[in-house]
Amino acid sequence: MGSGQVQVSIVTYSSFLTKDGSKNKTNGQFQVVGKAWDEEIGGFNFDLLLAELLATRFNENWQKKKSGVGKDIRDFNRPMTRLRMDALKIREILSANNEYPYKVEQLHADVDLSTKITRQEFEEISRDLLSRITNPIDRALAMANLTLKDIHAVELLGGSVRMPIVKHTLEAYFKTGDLELGQHLNGDEAMALGATFRAANISTAFRVRKVGITDLLPFGVSVKFDNLPTTENNGGLFNWLLGNSNNNNNKPKSTESNDEVELWSKHTPLFPPSSPIPSKTKTVAFHHDKNILCRVEYDQNESIWSLPTGVDSLISVLNITGIAEFAQETSSLGAGQPKIHLSFTLDNSGIITLSKAEATLELPESNNNNNTTNNNNNTSGDNNDVNEGNETKTSESIESETTTTTDSTQHNETSSTDSKEKSTDKKDSKKNTKKSQKKEKKDNILRKTLIVTINNNAINPPIWSNELINNAKNRLRALDEADASRKEKAAALNDLEGYVYKIRNRIRDEEDQLKVISTTEQRDDVIELCNTVEEWLYDEGKNQEVSVYKSKQNSIKSKAEAIFKRFKEHTARPEAIKKATHQLSAIKQLVGEWEETMPQITTEEKDKLLEVVKRVESWIEDNKKTQSTLTAFEQPAFTSTDVQNQLKPLTAQLDKLLKKPKPVPPKNTTETNSTTSQNNSTSSTDNTSSSSSSSENTKEEPETIRVHTEDPESEKINDEL
Repeated sequence: MGSGQVQVSIVTYSSFLTKDGSKNKTNGQFQVVGKAWDEEIGGFNFDLLLAELLATRFNENWQKKKSGVGKDIRDFNRPMTRLRMDALKIREILSANNEYPYKVEQLHADVDLSTKITRQEFEEISRDLLSRITNPIDRALAMANLTLKDIHAVELLGGSVRMPIVKHTLEAYFKTGDLELGQHLNGDEAMALGATFRAANISTAFRVRKVGITDLLPFGVSVKFDNLPTTENNGGLFNWLLGNSNNNNNKPKSTESNDEVELWSKHTPLFPPSSPIPSKTKTVAFHHDKNILCRVEYDQNESIWSLPTGVDSLISVLNITGIAEFAQETSSLGAGQPKIHLSFTLDNSGIITLSKAEATLELPESNNNNNTTNNNNNTSGDNNDVNEGNETKTSESIESETTTTTDSTQHNETSSTDSKEKSTDKKDSKKNTKKSQKKEKKDNILRKTLIVTINNNAINPPIWSNELINNAKNRLRALDEADASRKEKAAALNDLEGYVYKIRNRIRDEEDQLKVISTTEQRDDVIELCNTVEEWLYDEGKNQEVSVYKSKQNSIKSKAEAIFKRFKEHTARPEAIKKATHQLSAIKQLVGEWEETMPQITTEEKDKLLEVVKRVESWIEDNKKTQSTLTAFEQPAFTSTDVQNQLKPLTAQLDKLLKKPKPVPPKNTTETNSTTSQNNSTSSTDNTSSSSSSSENTKEEPETIRVHTEDPESEKINDEL
């Protein structure tokens, strides 16, 4: 039992063997033998009963006031929607509790609803629904020709079976068959998981454990054939399909002639009720020489209940053409009307399709030798193939598509004393007879594949054409854009409302600090603007464009952010000037020491660096003078960020000079050789002294000269920066 309906399925479980390499593998399978449902019993129907109870109690309170005399809350959509939404919550709570106090302030017309609902009251108003819960079970058992004693287990699925009264009702029903209710699966997810597993089993793109599944077709399916009308008659094909073909002025016309033709119709059952899904292909065979309009529809007369709400009995409408042309081409042969073979398939998904449409014509024996060449020429240009076949019936029939064999004579095998030679002769004669029959059939039967076209607009709902699909996509795209626009509007509205509260509260909370850089008029102007925008939001601003919300927010932001920016720069700008001045002084001092520490830097490079330093110092002094002429309430002449931007070119040029390598000193060969010989002499003397005084076990290390690659001046500048 779900939210919308109750469904009952009776299933038999078994197993079958398959080959897995050299081993046999056992696979499970199940077959649906009975099913039934009730579309008017579900969790939503119980919710409606609770909503009706709440509406009745609200009307009782409302009638006591003058404003509610003669009125009913059921006539107002908004409060009833609220009651239906709350009814679901009440039903879930009453499944675990005996009572629930319900209260809503100002539900409608400034009237409150305060009441208490008990589980007993809920069960009392639901008795009509509860009495019908077991009816689908009875119908499913009747379809399967079973009783409760034949059932081995019961499994409950769906969220609505959690209601205690539903469980009690089902327990009492199945108690007569000594059956217990089982809930071994996740009732909310089992249906979706089962459908997914079934789809994976049918598909060839997934590898899952194979499970045999045979579903059941609850309704019979039949086909109806009529002569294919043209759209030249009044009302066209649509008007004729809707039942206006009985009018003399609207008689259908054949597709091959403008003359009125005799009405012809044929109705044949195709798949009876309770047919398995999938089913064997069914072939309908009959004689006809006109193009056909085929309608596949549910046969409700043979079903024990009606189709679900919203389901049309018409499944598909097919135009079958090529019959009249084939009949006209073969009319000179004197073989009569062609025989039409239409094969219908019920696949794993429960979809019925016309898998094969063919017209055949059996030639008379007298024309066999004379017309063979002409027949081949006639049929080759129209996709007519002369194939081997076993169809020799001329009467109208519906048959399963199975392989049949024909024997010319029946042999009596009761005698066991026949000689081997006689049996061999019989076999040879039998083979020769079969070959002659096959050759004879091949020469006598003409075949033509018919053209099948689907009438997309002739069923309800229609099978949509590409144009209709594109129009539907455009409508869906427009709905998506409308949803996106609505969400964007809501986000812009929330941003504006939050920004108004944020700015107004900050100005009030930090008023003492903001006094230094703003006047009372400036602060009051921002607060007044925030109040004006807030009133506009609750009056006219509920459904405005995003650009309007952003414009309102920018009007507040331009004034408020100016105050906050001055407050930030009031302390950040002097600190930035102090750091910049100290850095410029350190650079000038460093350049003076480069004569000794970094001789690789030329005088021209030093002058360029000092020129940049001078330019930055001049910019700082000029802007300080300009700033001194302004008050703290005005827009500052420059900011701390501007000071940092002025130092960036200077810092880049300084880093480039600090990374300039020192020149490599030339090597002195004479001095190197002298030093080497002196070291060798010293080493030999030390070795002699070491060997003579081995008791001390000491060895003096030669003095090592180390060259530092890191520049201490660079480290100093980096620390200064």
